[in-house]
Amino acid sequence: MLKPTSFFERVNPALKFLIFFTITISTLFIHSLTTLGALVGCALLLYLLFSPMKWRWRLSLLLPFLLLSFTSGITVMLFGLGDDVLFQFWWWRISSESLLNGSIIMLRTLYFSLLGLSFATTTNPVLFFYALMQQFRVPTFIAYSFLTVFRLLPIMLEEFTILTKAMRVRGMHKQHGLAGLVAKLKRYSITMLSQSIRRAFKISVAMSAKKFKKGPRSFYYITTYSRNDFYYVLLWLVVIGSCLFLT
Repeated sequence: MLKPTSFFERVNPALKFLIFFTITISTLFIHSLTTLGALVGCALLLYLLFSPMKWRWRLSLLLPFLLLSFTSGITVMLFGLGDDVLFQFWWWRISSESLLNGSIIMLRTLYFSLLGLSFATTTNPVLFFYALMQQFRVPTFIAYSFLTVFRLLPIMLEEFTILTKAMRVRGMHKQHGLAGLVAKLKRYSITMLSQSIRRAFKISVAMSAKKFKKGPRSFYYITTYSRNDFYYVLLWLVVIGSCLFLT
């Protein structure tokens, strides 16, 4: 049985997705630096406190998103438009408008990244698709198709590794230049694509035989709403309300 270990993991995955989606859309209409900064701080605190991973992994996963938010913001700052120019050197032109817009984009990107990390690290993909079927009434053949694709990713990675080793044994990795790159792409794409098509056909036949169609059916994992969901919604209402009120 899939047993959650943290508070965020005990929340219904479908409800958690709906809340994160709503928060993401509503944040697009916030243009205050102080409000966005407060939201980023709260999201970072919640991610660090409730993520079930070790601290080393929590901090390691933050690094690429910090870099992404910094580069997206600094690009707007250096190459943005505006009349109130603060600094200009060659093609770099920083104005008060570009500085404000770049800071907003930087904070907004970091906030979205923290929400995504919180969802990804505290949500079991199997329970997420089961919750979509049971709480949001997503058709079973759609949910199980996505779940099957998720389960096939490790198999495809293993096949890619085996194919790479086989080409190395046969000396095919020694080809260089544009012609070698095109040859490698052709070998990998044709082999992986043909195997994926055969596997997808077998899975579709098996799903049709087992009646993965519309209509009532039983589920191995049962997902329901609980008091943890109420506490989770209340937590985000308090966090967002406090950020909006204090800023």
